[in-house]
Amino acid sequence: MAEGEDEAKAQDVVLMQDGLLHSDVLSSRISGLEWRTRPFDPLIWYGIPYGLGMRHSWLDLRTDTGTYNVHMTGPFVADVKLRREEAGQLHALAEERELRPHTTVAHLLQMLSKTRPSYDIFHNVCHHDAKRAFEWLAPSVRPSPGIPA
Repeated sequence: MAEGEDEAKAQDVVLMQDGLLHSDVLSSRISGLEWRTRPFDPLIWYGIPYGLGMRHSWLDLRTDTGTYNVHMTGPFVADVKLRREEAGQLHALAEERELRPHTTVAHLLQMLSKTRPSYDIFHNVCHHDAKRAFEWLAPSVRPSPGIPA
């Protein structure tokens, strides 16, 4: 698939989530990557606390247009927003020299849309998506980081 088609497909995927991402963000080259985790915000589901003791994973992408949080939750491929200062524990880090060269935000979103299994609370959650994205973006980082405990 041609690069322009990749960007168009990625834009469609992201716009299904929030409609706020512009083409300059999609074409931003990724120059740094952080995989972060934090305790999951528990919810009350049918009167039962859900998520106690669980963790959430996301990626922070450093690009030539800014730093973005990329959250991969539920049925959406990714929710990409300008970075908010989020507290979180650093799980893995990759510098520019360790990343796939010339990779853009659109390339990452396209890869996720092609390879992401259906979201499943037991078998495919944000940690699996973060691991898949991290390994694809930073193939030279070895050993590959495991799923956060």
